[in-house]
Amino acid sequence: MAPAARTNPGVTWDSVSGMTLIFGGNGPAGPLNDLWGWDGVTWTLLDNGSGVAPSKRDDGQLVADPSRGVVVMHGGRSSTGVGAEALNDTWEWDGSAWRLFANDGTAGQPPERIHPASGWDPVSGRVLLTGGLIADSSILSDTWAFDGQAWIQVDAAGFGGFIPLDLPWDPIDECVIAVVFDPAGLANDLVSAELWRWSGSGWEPSVPPGPTFSPIQPTVGTADGLLLTDGGGEHVDFVTWTWDGSAWTRMPGTMPSARNGQALAYDEARDRVVLFGGFSAGGDLADLWEWDGTSWEQRV
Repeated sequence: MAPAARTNPGVTWDSVSGMTLIFGGNGPAGPLNDLWGWDGVTWTLLDNGSGVAPSKRDDGQLVADPSRGVVVMHGGRSSTGVGAEALNDTWEWDGSAWRLFANDGTAGQPPERIHPASGWDPVSGRVLLTGGLIADSSILSDTWAFDGQAWIQVDAAGFGGFIPLDLPWDPIDECVIAVVFDPAGLANDLVSAELWRWSGSGWEPSVPPGPTFSPIQPTVGTADGLLLTDGGGEHVDFVTWTWDGSAWTRMPGTMPSARNGQALAYDEARDRVVLFGGFSAGGDLADLWEWDGTSWEQRV
């Protein structure tokens, strides 16, 4: 048993269960709300979404909170294309059941958005959420923090109009880092990356521009730095970039097939980056790959 093909699921690695978790996503028949865990050998269906659970959606932000032993799920969208509804509800998974923290539309939540960036900040012990787009494609700049008791807006300046991808922990700089891009700089379907660091109260440019890549691609922090996957979609091959604190390197070797909307997480216990699904010209995918620091291997 394994997850059905899908794109843009929520994804995180959970140190409590020792599993990479994926939630929901958009499949061939529409949005999903099942929760699965990958332990490096086997997929386990943790919740089928038929009981008390977040509604069906893709683009939900899934972030493990190791300080409280829960996984936080926030927002997403109920469908894709014309009429898609952005959500801003907040849920927690305690390892056996979902608990609703706040309904969609509840006051005090971060405003609805699609494609935000999120991550865990071990310094403050809070989930961070930033950026994203609203219905008219306007770019949001606000940053919010969640400590299990309330969402609090902690910054409004953002990235100067740039769009963040993810908020991984950078073990080299020992801070939350954001890989961002300038949508106005799009050329030949590619944009240039920049790194910004979280100071605890705002975002600061960290280093000069990095590699060029397709927009809206996932990034994770690893034991050695950062890893960015550019699925490439229909216009370039799949590319893997690594950041070691001083330079970006395009890695050689066998790569997953071209795709976008892939889920990406770093399994800290096994020192493996896990990649699942996405979509290609042929439709949604359900394959699983792992990166061991030098090469990709297809596991499922």
